Amino acid sequence: MSKMASAEKVIETNPFDHIINNLLVDSRMVHMRNLAYFFCSDNDKGKGYLHYTDYIKDRLPDEVDHVLFGKIQRITSNSTCHLLKGRFSETFKQETAQFEQMVFPKLLLLIKEFVSAASSESIRGECRNQWENEQIQVNAAYVMDLITRIEKASLFQITRITTE
Repeated sequence: MSKMASAEKVIETNPFDHIINNLLVDSRMVHMRNLAYFFCSDNDKGKGYLHYTDYIKDRLPDEVDHVLFGKIQRITSNSTCHLLKGRFSETFKQETAQFEQMVFPKLLLLIKEFVSAASSESIRGECRNQWENEQIQVNAAYVMDLITRIEKASLFQITRITTE
């Protein structure tokens, strides 16, 4: 076996690649679930969970509904459950891909709506001092710029796919 072939085999079977991949998948799914919960219309604020209406007065027009949130909970939980039968099946991979195409753009839209509302008169009086902080405003501008970049990249991908 050549040195190159053995090096490639080591890279392919490196257990740290598997660990890092799982960390990334788990982190992404947990964050998607948490964002969905934050923007869910049926969030149980009575149990102490934060909801976007804790910070702004008005409801967002595109908040996550109960049915979608149920799907988000199921897919994110199944994606992070390492002992689940069928986690690596083709059906589960397709369902996860469809889920991400459906949920990720909606979460981006909600983040954008929330940041826009938080920088307007919609912010709750008790939160105004926190949100008018200069660093918070810098972070909000950064988030809006990042979302714009993601939207442009997504639009480019969609355009490229439809023209091919």
